[in-house]
Amino acid sequence: RLQPVAPGAMPPPDMWARVTLGRHATSTIGNADETAAWARDNAIRSLIVVTAGYHIRRAMMEIGRTLPDVTLYPYPIQPPVLRDPYHVSSLRVIATEYDKWILASLGLARDMDAYGRRDGGGR
Repeated sequence: RLQPVAPGAMPPPDMWARVTLGRHATSTIGNADETAAWARDNAIRSLIVVTAGYHIRRAMMEIGRTLPDVTLYPYPIQPPVLRDPYHVSSLRVIATEYDKWILASLGLARDMDAYGRRDGGGR
């Protein structure tokens, strides 16, 4: 069961035992790989994926590819950058994510991610 936590509030201590934050990934694909390794090491069968609403579909796709036998539950949040969805910065974020989602849908994102890592690029 998901327990809401007010923005800026500290989660209850028992919640920390159920939350793991990855710290090493520099891309969605890297995060999916890091999550998969952690899930396998801990015999995880289901995960709640928490990320920005505009990013949840691609995150679920990439994590699902690395963990096909794990049940994933999306939990989208609204980041501050999208408080005004029609602001140019918000539109840029959404358009960029859409481009990345298309690449991921076509199976090209892993190739692009590997290329970016070789060249020092990112996300």
